[in-house]
Amino acid sequence: MVQISSLTLNYPLLLYSLVAIRNRQSHVIPTSVRFCPFGFGRLEACGTYRRLPACSINSEIKLKLVLVRDLFQRRVDLCVETGRLDCMSDTLQKLGNSQIQHGPDNNRIYLMKLDRADLPVLIDQLNELAAKKGYTKIFAKVPASHASAFIANGYRREGSIPQFHNGETDAAFLGKFIDPAREITPQRDEIEKIIILAQSKNGSPIKPLPDGYTLRPAVEADAAELAEVYRQVFTSYPFPIHDPDYLIETMRNHVCYFVAEKDGKIAAASSGEMDKENRNAEMTDFATLPEHLGNGLAVHLLKFMEPEMRKRNIATLYTIARAISPGMNITFAKCGYIFGGTLINNTQISGSIESMNLWHRTV
Repeated sequence: MVQISSLTLNYPLLLYSLVAIRNRQSHVIPTSVRFCPFGFGRLEACGTYRRLPACSINSEIKLKLVLVRDLFQRRVDLCVETGRLDCMSDTLQKLGNSQIQHGPDNNRIYLMKLDRADLPVLIDQLNELAAKKGYTKIFAKVPASHASAFIANGYRREGSIPQFHNGETDAAFLGKFIDPAREITPQRDEIEKIIILAQSKNGSPIKPLPDGYTLRPAVEADAAELAEVYRQVFTSYPFPIHDPDYLIETMRNHVCYFVAEKDGKIAAASSGEMDKENRNAEMTDFATLPEHLGNGLAVHLLKFMEPEMRKRNIATLYTIARAISPGMNITFAKCGYIFGGTLINNTQISGSIESMNLWHRTV
């Protein structure tokens, strides 16, 4: 029998109390666990992790969920509807031959990669999906030559990166705000101050890497420790970097991870997410453990990553950095990156939807 009398999900700034009736399976789930962000079926119980089969919580189990934050209401509804706890992260899927990400986590659709043959039908498909799911924003990264078709449909230009595709064609970053409230940015003045501060640091000297630290590319054997670093730094994140299986899967595909170590332990991490076809890479997933802050590890990781990207024939580097984080904006400006625009209320990170700044450079 399965009886869950008091299962607690400690999710980004959320507390759910789940009360379940007995199920017909001979499997007992611990009554007090912490469910890691993005729900790749990983539980923490008594300091250890184990896999939770999707069937362990199914349609026969009645769940009572107490919502603490409205931001994740759709995510909760989806878990109740499907009877699964592995529905917490946004979904990657194809519309035609175009790649999108969507879900309740960011409460938006992200058109990550446009296949030009999908136009103009794709624009209607995005609208229909947003209406069906109740999303409040559609965010699109498209070749600048195709931006006009989106702008005619209510999108606005939020940013741009020159020479984004194959070191030649510019990219436009567009946003369509379905809910006008999502376009409101109370922190606009603070964001502007951070941009100005960061730009003033462009080309400023970088202090040497402190003694005892080393930099290297990560390997699959690092996945568990790397995931733990991300769990400690981010309560939530747009992609499931808290899960070792996800890290290994992406390592084998299109992402290079990097680490700064001290005394044989990972102190900080980052990644380069490559679009090999278009020869660009997003420099992302920067995380430094609290006890190692103040050592400039993010700057040194970034400088270490750049030649690694060049080796892989990448022509354009960019990042989408938290707009209210002075440190990351300054890090990229110090390394010669150019400000490319602000994406308003775009990304769910550390428990809330935040605006993000674009920074870019060619290599």
